[in-house]
Amino acid sequence: MRPFISTTPSAITSSSPAGASRASSRSAPPTCTSSRGAPAAPETRASPIDRPHAAGSTIRPLCHTPPVHPTILLFDIDGTLIDTGGAGRRSMDRAFACVTGRADACAHFSFDGMTDRAIVRRGLDAVGASVDDTAIDRVLAAYLEALVAEVAASTGYITHPGINRVLDHAADRPHIALGLGTGNVRDGARIKLDRASLFDRFSFGGFGCDHEDRAALLDAGARRGAERLGKDRDDCRVVIIGDTPKDIAAARAIGAESLAVATGRFVPEALREAGATFVCDNLLSPGAFAMLFPDA
Repeated sequence: MRPFISTTPSAITSSSPAGASRASSRSAPPTCTSSRGAPAAPETRASPIDRPHAAGSTIRPLCHTPPVHPTILLFDIDGTLIDTGGAGRRSMDRAFACVTGRADACAHFSFDGMTDRAIVRRGLDAVGASVDDTAIDRVLAAYLEALVAEVAASTGYITHPGINRVLDHAADRPHIALGLGTGNVRDGARIKLDRASLFDRFSFGGFGCDHEDRAALLDAGARRGAERLGKDRDDCRVVIIGDTPKDIAAARAIGAESLAVATGRFVPEALREAGATFVCDNLLSPGAFAMLFPDA
């Protein structure tokens, strides 16, 4: 019969001086005596960590993997993933010139955080043109045609720091759904991102063709992400990654977290004042990766 091997803490001793000091400070257990009256040799008890378990192996402590939470990451495009070097505005000016004869329709307002349809609606109104879905669709069709050439020719096109590292990490995590949350119509998003081979990195999204309101399109993207994960939307952590106060406000409106990057036109202080969950210079900044991937 195999001898009994204790698994109580007292049977595990440290080989370090500190461990010896702690052991000697405890009261000594009663000693056993042999049949001849002499103290019996103390029994050597193996630690359950070091006890032989099978040929060439030992029992090791169980490793506890921290629980993962289903997560939906929705990325803005302009100023967050890439900068087209002004290709989007130049394309919009060309579209308005083609449809309305007025290349200056959008000259007096910023596109930051706006959806494509909202931009066109405001531009049409600025030049006194009819504002309806048919007119908006005509301008957007001309815009997309111009955008192909403008993005290809842009000398100021860049991908922002840290993007590929984040996308690579997220792609290997089955509990993460990686999508777009952008005011661009879907075809516009594809044209802008294809130059950097980024569009196919995202399997779904919420787009400017889903809704003119940014919060509504982000909510559409979040629901698509939850479907990808096979979860209820309310059971998922949703993080919006953007570069404008409008991204932050839309995230708050749908109950999502927001990571704001100062890679667009807004400085970190303005993004903090807007109420972002986390603000950084770019996705290589300290803490940005941990905010997106707390389970890493």
